[in-house]
Amino acid sequence: MAAAVPTAEGAVQVAMEELPFTLHSARVLILGFGRVGKLTAHRMQALGARVMVSAQRYEDLAWAAAYGCETVRLEKLSWELGGFDLIVNTIPAVVLDGKKLRWVNPGAFLLDLASAPGGDRPGGSQGVGATGAASPGPAGPDRAGDGGGSHPGRCVPHPLGKGGVRTMEQARVGFALTGSFCTVEKALGALADLREQYPNLYPILSETTACTDTRFGRAADLRETLADLCGRRVVESIREAEPIGPQKLLDVLVIAPCTGNTLAKLAAGIADTSVTMAAKAHLRNGRPVVLAVSTNDGLGAAARNIGELLCRKQYYFVPFRQDDPEGKPTSLVADMGRVTETVAAALEGRQIQPLLLGPAE
Repeated sequence: MAAAVPTAEGAVQVAMEELPFTLHSARVLILGFGRVGKLTAHRMQALGARVMVSAQRYEDLAWAAAYGCETVRLEKLSWELGGFDLIVNTIPAVVLDGKKLRWVNPGAFLLDLASAPGGDRPGGSQGVGATGAASPGPAGPDRAGDGGGSHPGRCVPHPLGKGGVRTMEQARVGFALTGSFCTVEKALGALADLREQYPNLYPILSETTACTDTRFGRAADLRETLADLCGRRVVESIREAEPIGPQKLLDVLVIAPCTGNTLAKLAAGIADTSVTMAAKAHLRNGRPVVLAVSTNDGLGAAARNIGELLCRKQYYFVPFRQDDPEGKPTSLVADMGRVTETVAAALEGRQIQPLLLGPAE
């Protein structure tokens, strides 16, 4: 216990001195709930942090719940990792392996308080925008997760950028596809282009798109391609999309292609698919949504919905044109080659112009 107290207080000190945000209302994840985990949780909560504890033993999770912390079992950690500002490891093992690190918010700080050999070892955190590496002390006799055998280490966080502002490489971009199947291939091309400047991508599929085979391709192949391009598991249910809001997971959400059906639901505030729920959850944080329309009714029944969304804050459109004025006079399709440009402008609060494009050359 003698070592656990200064270790926990040292973690709080580092967080208060080095992080580009206050602990009040910060989302903090503590891995392990031994002595150091308990003391760190107690002190973080006292400063107003919202603490979640992840452990393997049900007994530890029960204690964490009694402390007033949210809980999740270690083996269940995945999507939740994107919602934390600070992750504190007290488990003397590598918990955040390469697969789990893909879920971590690139703006998060990782502090390792575990006994030797430590958990978040240098190299194990590559690809995370901001990391902290503690100097683990010699292993003690305590069980895994106690951290009691650790000497109070010197944590060295590496800030994400000046003032904590995200760069292009660090911005978190959600990319959602809906059921304009004839446009999916171009949307995937836009995603590949987007990845060159914004590599931190979160893939989302509407339920219909995720399970419908068409003449344009198999749903299973689309899911696999999307996961490979983004390097993350695809979100394809309302349940998986809802945490995007409370965890403040994304900086910008792109819906490409965005069908007339999706436009209507967004305009009416309906969230009955994974994509519309993602948009609703994301908008609660006052962050931009970029729409790349693809609908045969863009200048017909869907026109009023485009107009409605153009009037709303945080909605931005990829420039669009009539794709076949003679054969389909009401059809509109976004220029997928301008998705990346639109995302950059939306992150600055700008709508790129011109919005209405002439015939394709």
